[in-house]
Amino acid sequence: MKITIFEGTPEEYKAVAGHLGKNAEVPSEGVKELISHKDAYRAMLLRRSIKDGQRDLYKTLADGYLKWTVYLERMRRTEEQIRGIHGALGRRINQTPEIHAAKLPGSLDAVIDWSRDGTNTIGLKPEFLEVLKEMKLV
Repeated sequence: MKITIFEGTPEEYKAVAGHLGKNAEVPSEGVKELISHKDAYRAMLLRRSIKDGQRDLYKTLADGYLKWTVYLERMRRTEEQIRGIHGALGRRINQTPEIHAAKLPGSLDAVIDWSRDGTNTIGLKPEFLEVLKEMKLV
């Protein structure tokens, strides 16, 4: 059995449909359009009410990147509580279909930048921060 997964616009699908085999068909949900990151972020934020911990995370990181220890201090929570907040936010992100349609990671990496240079910092992705400001959440 051979399975081919195609991602693209309806026009792109029509252009290649003949090459996918005689049994190729458009999935019942159709071919989804790619949406902007900002629209995906808005959908994620509006999908359900924002819990206090997530709101605090947004406000704490709104002014820029922080060292992990400073982030913990300003959040006024233990590492275990932070793990819970991060887990809940990760589920919110992953369970938002628009996040996947925008080709964003279904994890915290969709909205958070982690230091990659050993400085142990955390911050919000600039485009996500713009949406938070536009929606007056920070």
